[in-house]
Amino acid sequence: MEVRNGLVGRRLTEFNDSNKVPDVDLAAMDLSERGRLDGFVESYVIGEPRRRLARPLGYGMEPPFHRMLPPLQAVVEMCTAHTRTFGFFARKNVFVALRLDRADITHANTELYRFHGSAVKSIMNRLAASDKDETSDVEELIGDFSDEQ
Repeated sequence: MEVRNGLVGRRLTEFNDSNKVPDVDLAAMDLSERGRLDGFVESYVIGEPRRRLARPLGYGMEPPFHRMLPPLQAVVEMCTAHTRTFGFFARKNVFVALRLDRADITHANTELYRFHGSAVKSIMNRLAASDKDETSDVEELIGDFSDEQ
């Protein structure tokens, strides 16, 4: 069994792991608000496997994407420790980000979730049904581009 680095909160921690996935250099990860968001988006865009998008290996929260509660369930929220990005999936592997806010601000004023979600839904209402995916399980929309298991 190999010793790996893991991220527990903001602390770099070692743990035993028999996983064969190459280790991420967590010491080199930018853990600032901007760094986490940029890292998460970059990891998603280059096609990192889903399990490497979220902590402890990646920048995103677990789950990295989730649908909002009804009546805004067509809207998807992408989460990092410091940010909330609101948008929708046009199709598998295509997330359209429309609104961004800081997590501490949205947590302090939960009405902001409805505000951002309604703004995204308003834009989605103008799109053809073929230009958006409003019902699929978000986990199925986050495709793994690699052959890793």
